[in-house]
Amino acid sequence: MRVCLIIILLFNVFTSCNYRKRSVKKEDYFYLDDGGLDLKRIPLIKPYEAKNVLPGEWRIELQTPQLLELSIHHVKEISVIDSVILVHAKGEVSLGGHNCKEAWFVLLPGVSKEKGFLKEKDFLSFLSERNIKLPQLREVNSVYDQFKRDKKIVWQTGKF
Repeated sequence: MRVCLIIILLFNVFTSCNYRKRSVKKEDYFYLDDGGLDLKRIPLIKPYEAKNVLPGEWRIELQTPQLLELSIHHVKEISVIDSVILVHAKGEVSLGGHNCKEAWFVLLPGVSKEKGFLKEKDFLSFLSERNIKLPQLREVNSVYDQFKRDKKIVWQTGKF
């Protein structure tokens, strides 16, 4: 009798503890990796990332052939608004096969679109037409410092 009572009690304890497997949400390593000692990196929106390839030079590899470039060189400022990546590059920048001193870029990973602008007013006009309010672009090294320290980047929301 006592054995049956112990078995029943143990059964009740186990069933009341909610032994179901809990789904553990794994964070995507892409958004956690700062690149380590040899390579600084900033995750933007997968698969886009900014990499510090040379001292003082950050680059973003492009994913489509629309701009006729493999990457954006000399990235100085970046921001992410919702699902849009904004980039300002200054120095020896190439856009559409032409060298320029400065350019602005809009990367839309969700629709596989990459667009570049030689004039800031054209960049701002493009954003305005899509109801995207331009937040302050952030200096790339300060973004990296925040990411290295906090293991996350808090971007502003930019919809009107």
